[in-house]
Amino acid sequence: IAGGLEHPWAVAVLPDGACYLVTERPGRLRHILRDGTVSDPIAGVPDAFATAQGGLLDVALAPDFAETRHIYLSFSKPLGLMRAATATVRATVSEDHARLTEVVEIFQRTPASRVPIHFGSRVVPAPDGTVWITTGERGGAPGSGQL
Repeated sequence: IAGGLEHPWAVAVLPDGACYLVTERPGRLRHILRDGTVSDPIAGVPDAFATAQGGLLDVALAPDFAETRHIYLSFSKPLGLMRAATATVRATVSEDHARLTEVVEIFQRTPASRVPIHFGSRVVPAPDGTVWITTGERGGAPGSGQL
């Protein structure tokens, strides 16, 4: 559909079927038209720990996206001292797809870790308001005490 993306990770098909929201692992969210036109990065995306396997991960539309314009983003959240944790936010996409507003963190895995792998995440919003979030096991070696 489009080229020139860096580590595209997840795609959400917008209700009109004519365009998409795509995450790039380095921390960018893009709006892509059906003809392949790629937007500038959407403003307001939370900072991501874009190291090793970390970065911006999943994007999912709320079941009522057509009315609320709510989306969910999962990402590896930087927490200082080379620590990070998988987190998820809910945000509102502007009508022109240029920015996110009302960005609210709804989940953060604990504890944070210095191991920069296996963040893995998918987000599945359910019609009843429940939001299912998966996370990776973070790859600490057994018995190493590294989390």
